[in-house]
Amino acid sequence: MINSLTARIFAIFWLTLALVLMVVLMLPKLDSRQLTSLLDSERRQGIMLEQHVEAELAVDPANDLMWWRRLFRAIDKWSPPGQRLLLVTSEGRVIGAQRNEMQIVRNFIGQSDNADQPKKKKYGRLEMLGPFPIRDGEDNYQLYLVRPASSPQSDFINLMFDRPLLLLLVTMLISSPLLLWLAWSLASPARKLKNAADDVASGNLKQHPELEAGPQEFLATGASFNQMVSALERMVNAQQRLISDISHELRTPLTRLQLATALMRRRHGGIQRAFTH
Repeated sequence: MINSLTARIFAIFWLTLALVLMVVLMLPKLDSRQLTSLLDSERRQGIMLEQHVEAELAVDPANDLMWWRRLFRAIDKWSPPGQRLLLVTSEGRVIGAQRNEMQIVRNFIGQSDNADQPKKKKYGRLEMLGPFPIRDGEDNYQLYLVRPASSPQSDFINLMFDRPLLLLLVTMLISSPLLLWLAWSLASPARKLKNAADDVASGNLKQHPELEAGPQEFLATGASFNQMVSALERMVNAQQRLISDISHELRTPLTRLQLATALMRRRHGGIQRAFTH
């Protein structure tokens, strides 16, 4: 435990700053929607599909009027169960994509267009892989695979990555316990010192051992406060003893004076009665 208040504030500040930087720098890399390289098994599957589609196009004669139909037939035949194949022409036309997928298909094609280094990326509950080169005589195509995403990222995580302000809010919530602990470690000794000062102001000159605990700065302040209270208590006791001694010393002469006065009054009264008779 850090006993110095200065060191504690310094440590909490840098821990909070390091936590914020770690979240800002590391969390985006944990986003499963990032573009990543294919596994060896995925690359082998893509090459196998590429070979099957090329072979299918080779045995299906070309038709200039219905050229896209043979492409549909080839990718429909060799699409794995639950997955779909897409073909992209050299002019950028997409064959086999559904209308509601065109935005993510265009996004992925724009990011992954190198057939020598096919990639994959998740889009919600879908995942795209590719491209794999397809040769059809003089025509060249790029083959992409669309499949359900394994372990799709939750919508909240996606929202947090897409909105930096929300990510900042989460970071602040994570760092709040450290800051609250720091605030408590500062406020608690100060509150104890304030209560002890109120006791002294009301005339209660007792020491407070609980003040001599906590950070070194407050510990030293508490020790000085208790020493001050002890000194005040000694001064008050000495003053009371002095008053008591003075009262005792004055009491004997006063008693004698009162006795002499009473005797004189009595004697004076006897003389007056003698003259009267």
